Amino acid sequence: MLKQSVFLEGLKLHLRCGVYEEERSLGVQVEVSVKVTSEKFIDYRELHDIIFKIAQDRVFVYLEDFAMLLLGVIRKKWEADSVIIEVTKVSVPFQHSFKRVGIGMAKGMKVLLHICCAPCACYPLKVLKEKGFEVVGLWYNPNIHPCTEFAKRMATVKELEKLENIKVIYFENYEPEKWFREVVFREEKPIRCQICYSLRLEMAAAVAKKGKFDYFTSTLFYSKYQKRELMLPLAENASRK
Repeated sequence: MLKQSVFLEGLKLHLRCGVYEEERSLGVQVEVSVKVTSEKFIDYRELHDIIFKIAQDRVFVYLEDFAMLLLGVIRKKWEADSVIIEVTKVSVPFQHSFKRVGIGMAKGMKVLLHICCAPCACYPLKVLKEKGFEVVGLWYNPNIHPCTEFAKRMATVKELEKLENIKVIYFENYEPEKWFREVVFREEKPIRCQICYSLRLEMAAAVAKKGKFDYFTSTLFYSKYQKRELMLPLAENASRK
């Protein structure tokens, strides 16, 4: 019986992976390549969906754990004669820019931290301060609606500013029309999500450039409710402008 091979290359995934809870909460960006050879028919789309489902549903300590689980599922599903899996870590969504710097070199460097809300800023502030960065916050969130929610979040950020003894740059005016203009007739996900992230990340990049910051980042990368795989390329693109 003829054998067939299916090769998926360079799938970009977000894995909740790490030794510590904080690492698993942040997760990592990886690229996955899989080659499967079997006498059974291998549906390309089904293989793609299986990989994404495992990445989405499970938590791992090591990348090897993900690869071994995926190997077992593929072998059982298609009675595969050969399975080759490569998993490459691309970046850690929140800390990827700082990993190359190191604690000593970070001292005196300025980082602009876009803040979506005070609770999501607590841990990033702790990490950045421990690494020796001079942290300045940025409040720019035209997507937050209604006005009462916008005001409550900003007030809480001002409380955090006092507690953490940091400076925060505020865009205080409530201007929802900016957000509505951007998303009108583009309400579907993930388009709406991309617009939401892009507005804030591009403003963060522009303020960081004008203020001669060494880095910029966002508390959005820390939140487990956000789509990091969408945000990372948007942030990298904003940094080049």
